[in-house]
Formats: sequence, structure tokens, C-alpha cells
Amino acid sequence: MLHNVEVEHSFTIFLVVDEVLAPYSLSDAKLRSAARYPLPQCLDGTRSQLIREMTEWMQGAGRHVEFQAAWLCGPMGVGKSAIAQTLGIVAEKHHQLGAALFLSESKGRHNLFQLFTSVAQQLAHRSIDELHREIVRLIGGCTRSDVGQSLPLLWILSSRPEPHIRHAVSRELDTRCWREEIPLDGSDIELFIRTYLRATREDYSYIFSDEEEWPDEDAIHKMVAAAAGLFIYASTLIKFIQDEAFGNPKEQLTQVLGFIDGSTADTSEENPLQALDTLYFQVISRVQQPVLSTTLRLLVHIALFPPLPAIELANLLNLSHDKFYAALLRMHAVVAIPSSDKAPVENLHFYHTSFSDFLQNSSRSGPFALNMIEVQTNFINACFRALNQTKFSFATVLPWKAEAKAKLDPLSLSHHVLSYAARHVWAACIKLGNDVPAKTLDVIASFNFSRLIFVKQMISAPQVWKFAEWLSKQTERHNRRPIVRWMALNSAIFTLKQEAWNEMNRKQSCFALGEGKKAATIYIDADNLSIVPCQ
Repeated sequence: MLHNVEVEHSFTIFLVVDEVLAPYSLSDAKLRSAARYPLPQCLDGTRSQLIREMTEWMQGAGRHVEFQAAWLCGPMGVGKSAIAQTLGIVAEKHHQLGAALFLSESKGRHNLFQLFTSVAQQLAHRSIDELHREIVRLIGGCTRSDVGQSLPLLWILSSRPEPHIRHAVSRELDTRCWREEIPLDGSDIELFIRTYLRATREDYSYIFSDEEEWPDEDAIHKMVAAAAGLFIYASTLIKFIQDEAFGNPKEQLTQVLGFIDGSTADTSEENPLQALDTLYFQVISRVQQPVLSTTLRLLVHIALFPPLPAIELANLLNLSHDKFYAALLRMHAVVAIPSSDKAPVENLHFYHTSFSDFLQNSSRSGPFALNMIEVQTNFINACFRALNQTKFSFATVLPWKAEAKAKLDPLSLSHHVLSYAARHVWAACIKLGNDVPAKTLDVIASFNFSRLIFVKQMISAPQVWKFAEWLSKQTERHNRRPIVRWMALNSAIFTLKQEAWNEMNRKQSCFALGEGKKAATIYIDADNLSIVPCQ
């Protein structure tokens, strides 16, 4: 009789708590919420090691048993939600799940004020006895010191590597948190693609002959290579191929392969990556308008120019530490961004090349598409701005100087930036072709070419020769005063290796660049280059 009273009392409390918390809870964010269908979940055989280790940890075993929390972090589309969903189902199966919430800003499930009320509501669905057994089991999996210091609960956090989350985990959890960065996994992608294409063939068996090999190995390898370990890329292609609105996976796969090869010329055709592009668009749309132009300048550099350490890139583009990181604040989902202490040695890079493709295709990225002429001229202007100074003068005006512990003094940093500019500015100019704006010619005309003597070891002789040829043509096209003056070779200075220049179809070996006291004479002997400032 007493037991029945207790059950009835507990049930009444539950009804009250549930009724009070319901309006303040994220009901659509639950593990099996209908709003989240189709539910993401790891395909059997993928992410196997991680799922196994996490399961052992949840059961109080394995090599991570001393941790109270686990943080699974990774870029957009790497499969974090699928892993978290799979772990939630495993925990539920073993009667270990206290609560599960899947937050999503794009789906309106991101109100952090409702986070703990949502957890409380889900816990209210569990009986006191069940919660007690859970607490006892989790305490048994902790070390003695853990029991004395912390609550007997395990937490699994899954997110992108946003800086504020990384800071919070470091500050609040410190050594109690197991941190797992989810990598791009090519082998799992191949299994994923093979499995779903096999299922697609079975679903549409009536359009295939028994002898027909579909898909062929070449198609699979192309899709795996294009996905490059990014699950959302592979998943988006599979959904396009399986789209019931078309009902023709053979034709859809042909379109996918044409898209990958870049041979799809008809812009009216469906974009196999439309769903992925929508996510990319959402990411860039979150960037605040005051910093958007700076963000795009940085993205441009990652997409089109040779890499260099983050701190050097910032100084080349005349960005301070604060402006650099402010411009990239919303880009952690798609860009690997080194922390301040790693900025002197690590460069920015996209997690996946599809984001670069997105930015360079105006039909996909719309207002965020890269203007190639503007891109090239901005880079050229930045390089000539830096090269117009000596290593010593540039070192005094660096907007971002390395921390003392980095052991990178301003002079060395200045040298690195100037060397990079000297190596790559010529090709950027040549790439403009006949599309060079008048303002860029103004920048070149006002440049002090005598400064090149300080970085001549970094300059490619063939590249600067091609630059001189290009510049000569452009000044003539724009009816400007010549900036290049070709001169006869003085054989007393050196002997030209004629066969080397014949290969490059070059006739001249000596020319002057610039005007007045800013001019310099360039002497070339095959791949060797000499620079003499004009007096």
C-alpha cells in the first residue's frame, strides 16, 4: 500500500514538473524528435573506433575513464551530429541516457536560456530509482579523487571548434575533459558511398540490366576523392542521386560526375551540392557587415594564393591581431584558424576544397562570389605596399608583432613577409592579363624598384622578365608613359646563356623598371638576376 502511494506521489510530482517546464524547453531538440527527421546516424562500420571508445567510457571502462566530460569537435559537415545521435541511442539502449539536446541555430533550436530547463524536463521523465542506479554506476567508473570533486554525471559536448567554446572548455573543465577532434576520414567515406549506391541500385533495380555494372569503380573513386573525408559532401551527392523527384539515379550520377569533373556547362542543370551550398551561404551570412570585406580578403588568399603563416598573412594585408581574428570569428566551421601562439608557424586553410569552389562560382555563392580582378589587384597592392619599404622600416610598422615566446623578432617577421611578396607578386600581375585597372598601374608606376635589391634572392628571373613584358604591353595599351625600358646587353657584365633563353623565347636580357630615382636596372643571365639601382 505504501509503495502505491509513493508511485502515485512521484507521478504527480512528475506531471507538475513536466507541465511547468514544457513551455521553456526545446522539445524539437530531443534525441528522437520528429522535427529532426531523418535522424542523422553513423552507418555501421563508420567511426567504429570512436564509437567503441565512447561506449566504453560511458560504461565506466576504457582508457578515458578518468574524464567527466567529452568534447567532440570538428568542422561543419564532418559528421558530429551523426556521432552524437549514435552515442545517444547507445546510451539509451543501456539505460544510461539522462538527457540529449541537439541545438541548431539555423533550425531555431539554439536558445541557451532553455538549455537547462530542457535537461531538467528530460530528467523528470526518469524515475528516482533509475537515476540512483545511474549515479552509482557512474561513480563506480570515476577515480576516488573525481568523486570528491565533481558531480557523478558524464557530459558529452559536440560542436564546431569555435573559439569561445574552446575557451570555455579550457577554463571550466580543464583536465576533466576528454577532447576528441573528429577527423576527415576517407575510408569511412568510401564505405558510406558504396553502401548507399548499392542500396540505390536495389531500390531502382527495374532500370538496370543484370549484367550492368553500376556504379563502376571509376565513379566511386571520383566521388570518394571529391568528398575528401567530408561526410556532408558525400551525403549531399547521395541524396541528389537518390532524389525521387527525378527517379533516375543513372542520369543523376552522370550529372554528379560532370559536376566533379567541372565539365557541366549547362548552368540550368540542377546543382548536386545545392544543400551544401546553402550551409556555406549561411556561414558567410553570419559575418557582420563591418568586417565582411576583411573576411573575404582573407578567404580569397586561402583560395587563390600560396599559403603563408597566419601572422605573416595578417601583416601582408596590414591587419592587426584583433582585426584578423574579428574577421574570422564566424568562419571556424569552414576554416582551420590557428590560435595566436601558433600563428607564426601555421597557416589558414579550408577544411574542404568545396568551400573554395563555392566562393569562386558566382552562380553558387551569389553576393559572396570572388571578383577575380579585384582579388588580384588587392593582392598586388598589398605586396607592393610591403616591398616599398626596407626590412627595417617595415619592421617598425608591423600591425601584429609576434609574442616574445614565439622567438620571432620583428626583423625576421618583416623579412618573411617581404620575401613572400617578392616571390609571388609578379605572377599575380601577369595573371591579370589585359584586365589591369588604371589604379594598379598607378601603384606599379609609383613603386620604388630600387628596393628590390634587398629581396633579389627571392625573385624568380623568368617571372620578373615576364612581368616586364606584361607591364610594357599594358602601359602601351593604356597610353601611359613607359615604365619599362629595354636595353642592349653589355657583354662585359656577363655572358648570356643563349640556349636557356631560347627555350623561353626571350630576346632581351637587360631592362630598367621604374621612373627617376625609383628605377632599377635588371640584368638576367639565365636564372640568375642582378639588380642595380639607377642614380
